[in-house]
Amino acid sequence: MKLLFSLIVFSVFSLSWGKPLSILKGTGVELAPLDTSRESVFFNLNISYKNAPAVLDAKKSLDLTDINTQGGNLDIRNSSGTPLNPRSIYITLDSYNRKEESGTFNLGISLETPLPLKTRWIHIKGEVPLMCSHLSSLPAEDLALKEGGYCDILLSFPPFLRDDGDIAKMESMQRVTLTATHKKEKGKWTIILSHPEEFPYTCMEFFDEKNRPIPVKTDKSVYFFSAGTISRPITCTFPEDYGHVRVKVLYEQKREARLIPIDLTAGLGGIHESKMPPMKK
Repeated sequence: MKLLFSLIVFSVFSLSWGKPLSILKGTGVELAPLDTSRESVFFNLNISYKNAPAVLDAKKSLDLTDINTQGGNLDIRNSSGTPLNPRSIYITLDSYNRKEESGTFNLGISLETPLPLKTRWIHIKGEVPLMCSHLSSLPAEDLALKEGGYCDILLSFPPFLRDDGDIAKMESMQRVTLTATHKKEKGKWTIILSHPEEFPYTCMEFFDEKNRPIPVKTDKSVYFFSAGTISRPITCTFPEDYGHVRVKVLYEQKREARLIPIDLTAGLGGIHESKMPPMKK
Protein backbone atom coordinates (compact mmCIF):
# COMPACT_ATOMS: atom_id res chain seq x y z
CA MET A 1 0.00 0.00 0.00
CA LYS A 2 1.31 3.43 -0.87
CA LEU A 3 1.98 5.58 2.16
CA LEU A 4 0.94 9.16 1.54
CA PHE A 5 2.87 11.96 3.17
CA SER A 6 1.17 15.37 3.33
CA LEU A 7 3.25 18.45 4.02
CA ILE A 8 1.22 20.76 6.27
CA VAL A 9 3.57 23.28 7.86
CA PHE A 10 7.19 24.25 7.33
CA SER A 11 8.86 26.56 9.86
CA VAL A 12 12.20 28.25 9.25
CA PHE A 13 13.95 29.42 12.41
CA SER A 14 16.29 32.28 11.58
CA LEU A 15 16.54 36.06 11.58
CA SER A 16 15.33 38.24 8.75
CA TRP A 17 14.90 41.89 7.89
CA GLY A 18 13.47 44.03 5.09
CA LYS A 19 10.12 43.67 3.37
CA PRO A 20 8.88 40.12 2.65
CA LEU A 21 8.93 39.12 -1.00
CA SER A 22 5.76 38.19 -2.81
CA ILE A 23 4.96 34.52 -3.40
CA LEU A 24 7.24 32.93 -5.96
CA LYS A 25 4.89 32.25 -8.87
CA GLY A 26 4.54 28.75 -10.16
CA THR A 27 5.87 26.92 -7.09
CA GLY A 28 2.78 26.75 -4.87
CA VAL A 29 5.13 27.45 -1.96
CA GLU A 30 5.28 30.79 -0.15
CA LEU A 31 8.72 32.15 0.74
CA ALA A 32 9.95 31.78 4.33
CA PRO A 33 12.54 33.79 6.37
CA LEU A 34 16.23 33.22 5.70
CA ASP A 35 19.24 34.78 7.43
CA THR A 36 22.16 35.73 5.19
CA SER A 37 24.25 37.30 7.99
CA ARG A 38 25.45 34.17 9.76
CA GLU A 39 28.57 32.13 9.06
CA SER A 40 26.39 29.05 8.67
CA VAL A 41 22.65 28.52 8.14
CA PHE A 42 20.28 26.16 9.97
CA PHE A 43 16.56 25.84 9.38
CA ASN A 44 13.88 23.46 10.59
CA LEU A 45 11.02 21.88 8.64
CA ASN A 46 8.05 20.56 10.62
CA ILE A 47 6.43 17.89 8.44
CA SER A 48 2.98 16.36 8.98
CA TYR A 49 2.07 12.96 7.52
CA LYS A 50 -0.69 10.34 7.54
CA ASN A 51 -1.37 6.70 6.64
CA ALA A 52 2.16 5.76 7.61
CA PRO A 53 4.17 4.19 10.46
CA ALA A 54 5.74 6.54 12.99
CA VAL A 55 8.91 8.39 11.99
CA LEU A 56 11.56 7.68 14.64
CA ASP A 57 14.27 9.93 16.03
CA ALA A 58 17.55 9.61 14.16
CA LYS A 59 20.19 8.33 16.57
CA LYS A 60 22.66 10.86 15.18
CA SER A 61 22.83 13.68 12.66
CA LEU A 62 23.27 12.48 9.07
CA ASP A 63 25.91 13.99 6.81
CA LEU A 64 25.96 13.71 3.00
CA THR A 65 27.75 10.34 3.11
CA ASP A 66 25.13 8.93 5.49
CA ILE A 67 22.29 10.22 3.29
CA ASN A 68 23.78 8.71 0.13
CA THR A 69 24.60 5.39 1.83
CA GLN A 70 20.93 5.04 2.83
CA GLY A 71 19.75 5.65 -0.73
CA GLY A 72 18.89 9.31 -0.33
CA ASN A 73 20.12 12.48 -1.97
CA LEU A 74 19.71 16.19 -1.32
CA ASP A 75 20.28 19.08 -3.71
CA ILE A 76 19.95 22.63 -2.32
CA ARG A 77 20.45 25.71 -4.51
CA ASN A 78 19.84 29.41 -4.12
CA SER A 79 17.96 31.76 -6.45
CA SER A 80 21.08 32.15 -8.61
CA GLY A 81 21.44 28.38 -9.03
CA THR A 82 24.48 28.18 -6.75
CA PRO A 83 24.73 24.78 -4.94
CA LEU A 84 24.48 25.04 -1.14
CA ASN A 85 25.93 21.87 0.35
CA PRO A 86 24.12 20.55 3.45
CA ARG A 87 26.49 19.88 6.35
CA SER A 88 24.05 17.53 8.09
CA ILE A 89 20.38 16.82 8.72
CA TYR A 90 18.59 16.10 12.00
CA ILE A 91 15.38 14.05 12.32
CA THR A 92 13.26 14.07 15.51
CA LEU A 93 9.78 12.71 16.19
CA ASP A 94 7.39 15.52 17.17
CA SER A 95 4.07 13.70 17.67
CA TYR A 96 2.21 10.57 16.57
CA ASN A 97 -1.42 9.43 16.74
CA ARG A 98 -1.37 5.64 16.60
CA LYS A 99 -5.12 5.29 15.99
CA GLU A 100 -5.12 7.63 12.98
CA GLU A 101 -1.59 6.67 11.84
CA SER A 102 -0.70 10.34 11.53
CA GLY A 103 2.06 12.41 13.04
CA THR A 104 4.67 15.12 12.68
CA PHE A 105 8.44 15.13 12.70
CA ASN A 106 11.15 17.78 12.48
CA LEU A 107 13.74 17.81 9.72
CA GLY A 108 16.60 20.18 10.54
CA ILE A 109 19.04 21.10 7.77
CA SER A 110 22.43 22.69 8.43
CA LEU A 111 24.32 24.21 5.48
CA GLU A 112 28.11 24.15 5.18
CA THR A 113 28.47 27.73 3.95
CA PRO A 114 26.68 31.04 4.51
CA LEU A 115 24.08 32.11 1.97
CA PRO A 116 25.33 34.48 -0.73
CA LEU A 117 24.21 38.02 0.09
CA LYS A 118 21.90 38.30 -2.94
CA THR A 119 20.02 35.09 -2.13
CA ARG A 120 16.25 35.65 -2.40
CA TRP A 121 15.16 32.05 -1.92
CA ILE A 122 16.51 28.50 -1.82
CA HIS A 123 15.21 25.35 -3.48
CA ILE A 124 15.43 21.94 -1.75
CA LYS A 125 15.00 18.78 -3.79
CA GLY A 126 15.83 15.13 -3.20
CA GLU A 127 14.99 12.18 -0.99
CA VAL A 128 15.65 12.02 2.75
CA PRO A 129 16.12 8.62 4.47
CA LEU A 130 13.85 7.99 7.44
CA MET A 131 13.62 5.16 9.96
CA CYS A 132 9.98 4.25 10.68
CA SER A 133 8.15 1.78 12.90
CA HIS A 134 4.71 0.45 13.76
CA LEU A 135 4.25 1.01 17.49
CA SER A 136 3.15 -1.12 20.45
CA SER A 137 2.42 0.07 23.98
CA LEU A 138 2.96 -1.02 27.55
CA PRO A 139 -0.17 -1.30 29.76
CA ALA A 140 -1.64 2.06 30.79
CA GLU A 141 -0.61 3.19 34.29
CA ASP A 142 -2.01 5.90 36.56
CA LEU A 143 0.33 8.83 37.23
CA ALA A 144 -0.53 11.46 39.85
CA LEU A 145 0.24 14.95 38.60
CA LYS A 146 1.73 16.19 41.84
CA GLU A 147 5.29 16.95 42.86
CA GLY A 148 7.06 13.61 43.07
CA GLY A 149 4.18 11.69 41.47
CA TYR A 150 5.57 8.27 40.59
CA CYS A 151 4.69 4.97 38.92
CA ASP A 152 6.45 1.81 37.71
CA ILE A 153 5.65 -0.34 34.68
CA LEU A 154 7.22 -3.79 34.61
CA LEU A 155 8.59 -4.93 31.25
CA SER A 156 8.12 -8.66 31.96
CA PHE A 157 6.74 -10.99 34.60
CA PRO A 158 9.11 -12.50 37.19
CA PRO A 159 9.81 -16.20 36.61
CA PHE A 160 8.82 -18.79 39.20
CA LEU A 161 11.69 -20.67 40.80
CA ARG A 162 11.14 -24.43 40.47
CA ASP A 163 12.84 -25.40 43.74
CA ASP A 164 10.58 -23.68 46.25
CA GLY A 165 7.90 -21.91 44.17
CA ASP A 166 9.12 -18.50 45.33
CA ILE A 167 8.99 -15.47 43.05
CA ALA A 168 12.12 -13.72 41.84
CA LYS A 169 12.86 -10.43 43.57
CA MET A 170 10.90 -7.56 42.04
CA GLU A 171 13.89 -5.24 42.51
CA SER A 172 15.75 -7.19 39.83
CA MET A 173 13.04 -6.79 37.18
CA GLN A 174 13.48 -4.40 34.30
CA ARG A 175 10.95 -1.60 34.37
CA VAL A 176 9.96 1.81 33.06
CA THR A 177 9.58 4.53 35.69
CA LEU A 178 7.63 7.80 35.41
CA THR A 179 8.24 10.68 37.82
CA ALA A 180 6.34 14.01 37.69
CA THR A 181 7.82 17.41 38.57
CA HIS A 182 5.67 20.55 38.41
CA LYS A 183 6.83 23.56 36.40
CA LYS A 184 5.91 27.17 37.15
CA GLU A 185 3.66 27.61 34.12
CA LYS A 186 0.06 26.44 34.52
CA GLY A 187 -0.58 23.01 33.03
CA LYS A 188 3.12 22.27 32.50
CA TRP A 189 4.84 19.26 34.02
CA THR A 190 8.20 17.62 33.53
CA ILE A 191 7.79 13.85 33.39
CA ILE A 192 11.09 12.04 33.81
CA LEU A 193 10.94 8.74 31.96
CA SER A 194 13.56 6.18 33.04
CA HIS A 195 14.02 2.88 31.20
CA PRO A 196 16.71 0.28 30.35
CA GLU A 197 19.03 1.27 27.51
CA GLU A 198 17.80 -1.55 25.28
CA PHE A 199 14.09 -0.61 25.60
CA PRO A 200 13.07 1.00 22.24
CA TYR A 201 11.04 3.91 23.67
CA THR A 202 9.29 6.15 21.13
CA CYS A 203 6.67 8.40 22.77
CA MET A 204 3.76 8.53 25.26
CA GLU A 205 -0.04 8.75 25.05
CA PHE A 206 -2.19 10.34 27.80
CA PHE A 207 -5.79 9.59 28.83
CA ASP A 208 -8.21 11.02 31.41
CA GLU A 209 -10.17 9.04 34.00
CA LYS A 210 -12.82 8.17 31.38
CA ASN A 211 -10.12 6.85 29.04
CA ARG A 212 -10.49 9.78 26.64
CA PRO A 213 -7.28 10.85 24.86
CA ILE A 214 -5.70 14.06 26.17
CA PRO A 215 -3.95 16.24 23.56
CA VAL A 216 -0.61 16.89 25.28
CA LYS A 217 2.19 18.92 23.73
CA THR A 218 5.54 17.34 24.60
CA ASP A 219 9.06 18.75 24.33
CA LYS A 220 11.97 16.38 24.90
CA SER A 221 15.17 17.51 26.58
CA VAL A 222 18.63 15.98 26.39
CA TYR A 223 18.55 12.54 28.01
CA PHE A 224 21.32 11.04 30.13
CA PHE A 225 22.72 7.59 30.99
CA SER A 226 23.39 6.05 34.39
CA ALA A 227 24.18 2.40 35.21
CA GLY A 228 22.44 0.97 32.13
CA THR A 229 19.41 3.25 32.45
CA ILE A 230 18.31 6.16 30.25
CA SER A 231 16.48 9.07 31.90
CA ARG A 232 14.49 11.43 29.65
CA PRO A 233 13.06 14.69 31.02
CA ILE A 234 9.97 15.44 28.90
CA THR A 235 8.09 18.74 29.28
CA CYS A 236 4.35 18.09 28.97
CA THR A 237 1.79 20.87 28.45
CA PHE A 238 -1.74 19.75 29.36
CA PRO A 239 -4.83 21.62 28.05
CA GLU A 240 -6.24 21.87 31.60
CA ASP A 241 -5.46 20.86 35.18
CA TYR A 242 -5.55 17.15 35.95
CA GLY A 243 -5.07 15.48 39.34
CA HIS A 244 -3.85 12.33 37.65
CA VAL A 245 -3.65 10.87 34.15
CA ARG A 246 -3.29 7.45 32.60
CA VAL A 247 -0.11 7.05 30.57
CA LYS A 248 0.75 4.58 27.82
CA VAL A 249 4.43 4.25 26.96
CA LEU A 250 4.85 3.47 23.26
CA TYR A 251 7.80 1.60 21.80
CA GLU A 252 8.90 0.58 18.32
CA GLN A 253 7.83 -2.89 17.24
CA LYS A 254 9.59 -3.29 13.91
CA ARG A 255 11.91 -0.85 12.14
CA GLU A 256 11.77 -0.22 8.43
CA ALA A 257 13.64 2.23 6.20
CA ARG A 258 11.73 4.74 4.04
CA LEU A 259 12.64 7.59 1.69
CA ILE A 260 10.60 10.80 1.69
CA PRO A 261 10.77 12.93 -1.46
CA ILE A 262 11.17 16.70 -0.95
CA ASP A 263 10.72 19.40 -3.59
CA LEU A 264 10.10 22.89 -2.20
CA THR A 265 11.18 26.51 -2.28
CA ALA A 266 11.81 28.57 0.86
CA GLY A 267 12.64 32.23 1.30
CA LEU A 268 11.18 35.39 2.79
CA GLY A 269 7.55 35.30 3.92
CA GLY A 270 6.48 31.75 4.91
CA ILE A 271 5.42 28.60 3.07
CA HIS A 272 2.02 27.55 1.75
CA GLU A 273 0.51 24.12 2.32
CA SER A 274 1.87 21.70 -0.25
CA LYS A 275 1.49 18.01 -1.10
CA MET A 276 4.28 15.49 -0.63
CA PRO A 277 4.71 12.51 -3.02
CA PRO A 278 4.24 8.97 -1.60
CA MET A 279 7.02 7.72 0.64
CA LYS A 280 9.13 4.96 -0.88
CA LYS A 281 9.75 1.58 0.73
